[in-house]
Order: sequence, then C-alpha cells, then structure tokens
Amino acid sequence: MQFLIKGNYRRNLFTLENKTGCRFLTLDAYNKDSILQFYQKSGFVFHTDKDKDKSTRTMRYDLKPYSDKLNKLMLPASGGTYSNR
Repeated sequence: MQFLIKGNYRRNLFTLENKTGCRFLTLDAYNKDSILQFYQKSGFVFHTDKDKDKSTRTMRYDLKPYSDKLNKLMLPASGGTYSNR
C-alpha cells in the first residue's frame, strides 16, 4: 500500500476511482535544467521539441501505465479494478 500513498498523490487522484476520464497530466515547465530534470525524474516527458528555445516546455505524464500497475496490485484483493477505463 505504500506504493499507493507515498509521493503519488497526483497519480492516485486521477486513477483511484477515477471518474474524470483523464489519461495525461500536462504542464508547462520553466525551461531551466533543474526544473526540467525534476519533472523528468517524476516521469514526465517532453511533448515536443519545437519549444526547446522558448521560456517554457510542454511536458506530459501518461497515467495509464501507473493505472495498470495499480490494477495488477489491487485486482487479487478486490476482485475488480481501481480505475475506470
């Protein structure tokens, strides 16, 4: 259960009992190495390379792999899935 709680608040918000139909989290990050590295360590990827020279970079995080992992962990205990797809 530590996987579900510690440091995964945003992921849990959009996957546990999700009724929003959300698949991706997106953000505009300031184009500074330390900021971009922070988001990359959290699993975000660049949406495009066209904004390399701009003041912000568009990044996205795909929630589906996280949701699939939750379902694999929780399915035996609950008999169902934790995300609505």
